[in-house]
Amino acid sequence: HAPPTPSGNHFEIKCIDGTSSPYLALSGLLGAGLLGIQSQAPLVEKNCTEAAAEMCEADRDAVGVRRRLPLTWEEARGALEGDEAMKGLFGGIVDGFLAAGGILDDLMGAPTTEAGRVQLLVENY
Repeated sequence: HAPPTPSGNHFEIKCIDGTSSPYLALSGLLGAGLLGIQSQAPLVEKNCTEAAAEMCEADRDAVGVRRRLPLTWEEARGALEGDEAMKGLFGGIVDGFLAAGGILDDLMGAPTTEAGRVQLLVENY
């Protein structure tokens, strides 16, 4: 490993894409950290120096990565809808966010071809 440098002190949120709200994603990460501190939950994840998707199951387990993030909008919305801790952090905004996500999903499903869906993504994101 190279020695730490001031320019090396950064972080990235690689679990979001262009359809997400970076403000809500960062708020969720900070809120989850706050909940962990308040509940004195142990930090079981270790520093993951390579992409978890490229690691074998044993290597992921060794750094504490035991669950996949949702792969679809439906899975992500369902995870948020069922997460009482996050709903408690965000309050009433969750219902509006989920409703807007449902409308977006309907809009994105309207084109009957993959090219049409890609065009909508390009135009909107």
